[in-house]
Amino acid sequence: MERQKKGFSLIELMIVVVIISILAAISIPQYQNYIRKSRTSEATANINSIALYEEQYFSENNEYITLNVNPAGIPNASDDGGSLLFDGTESTWIELGSVFPDGSPLRFQYEARAGQYDSDGSSILNGDDPDTDFDYVGNADCDQTAAYAPSDWVINAPFAWWFTIVAVGNQKDSPDGICSIFAKISSRTQLYSENEID
Repeated sequence: MERQKKGFSLIELMIVVVIISILAAISIPQYQNYIRKSRTSEATANINSIALYEEQYFSENNEYITLNVNPAGIPNASDDGGSLLFDGTESTWIELGSVFPDGSPLRFQYEARAGQYDSDGSSILNGDDPDTDFDYVGNADCDQTAAYAPSDWVINAPFAWWFTIVAVGNQKDSPDGICSIFAKISSRTQLYSENEID
């Protein structure tokens, strides 16, 4: 008596391939959303840390500090692990304090602008011009991203000190030049006195 050979038919194999394809089509976008959410958490946590250091700096110096872009570029998929290293030797960041250890891998580029309005609340007494766009606009990875300046968010008031922190990253690793932007804004009114009594 001859044994029958057992195995999968072509139709059974095709059904398995279709099921795997459906599962992949569902799970890959979910995984990408999970990755984007974790990167968003990094940006918001780091912005909040920088803001705390800004407030500490203000309590010691009675002004906020402008922070140059760091890392120097905007991280994207072509970078090692999709991140760039924080430059702990950059002078403005040294003056602010040790927000991140030197060489920390970051998935976003961070920058802060700071200044003080004059007595009319119409121009700048100290610090940066709030109408100047943030530096990410000219970057090839973000050249299609909307341009923002601190004045888009900061409410001007007489003698108010303000700072705006932005985190910029190409979260979708897309070549179309559209990046994600996260910002934190703070403003504090300042008492001003003239001819103080000695």
